[in-house]
Amino acid sequence: MCRVSALAASAAPVVAVVLAAALIPVSAISGGSKIRLEDLKVINEKPDWLLTCRRDDPKLNECLRKSFNHMIPALARGIPELGVNKFEPLYVDKIGLQKGNGGVIINGAFRNMYVHGPSNATATFLKLDVHRKVYSVGVFIPNIRVDADYTIEGNILLLPLVGEGAARLNLRNVSTSATCDVEFPEKEGQKVMWFKNIHVDFTVGDMRIHLNNLFNGNKVLGRTVNQFLNKNANEVIGELHEELGRALGEVFLPILQRAFGQIPTSHWLTE
Repeated sequence: MCRVSALAASAAPVVAVVLAAALIPVSAISGGSKIRLEDLKVINEKPDWLLTCRRDDPKLNECLRKSFNHMIPALARGIPELGVNKFEPLYVDKIGLQKGNGGVIINGAFRNMYVHGPSNATATFLKLDVHRKVYSVGVFIPNIRVDADYTIEGNILLLPLVGEGAARLNLRNVSTSATCDVEFPEKEGQKVMWFKNIHVDFTVGDMRIHLNNLFNGNKVLGRTVNQFLNKNANEVIGELHEELGRALGEVFLPILQRAFGQIPTSHWLTE
């Protein structure tokens, strides 16, 4: 089960993908598809962008945090051995969001998304409890800019919302944390780490969003709605909480499973 809380409402589908990319530095973005361990292929040669930590190191968590940060530059270049395209900018084909009750009734999607800034992510903490089989990580991203096409129709807090066109989002001081239950099955004779579920929280220090061509280009209504969205993010996120939880779960879990299901644990954690 995946539960999520946040402070960015109308930008939440975008944030979900951005944070997924930041949290999982060795994977391809692919939300919604179910991943099976038996379908994955383990990489045999240890990549040079992956540092190794010792399980008995009293500063193991700090070592893992440094290893995480060491991987981020490789993302900007791309990781072909895992099928990962260049990370800066990050391209996402489509993210949708639907809600049909309460103060928010909405049906929309972002397409052709170009996300600038996730390669500047920094791990603020990373903890692995092998005995309890719990993995947790915190990530900070100072600035994110997203350019995308959007379609949207519905109502937000009694305000009608209809439009199709270009969207731009600017996010500052994005902080995330994720806690996961894991297990260590064998795959092709080697142990890998498999993610069973995930709990994610994130906050955004500041968000600005602009949707072009709202109400078929009506500039007065469009300006009013954009101002409303920027001033009422907290109220909207409260209405979208449950739906965002499901959306983030669909993005995060298969990415984690694909990434760590292909990398032998011995490549990054030794006895």
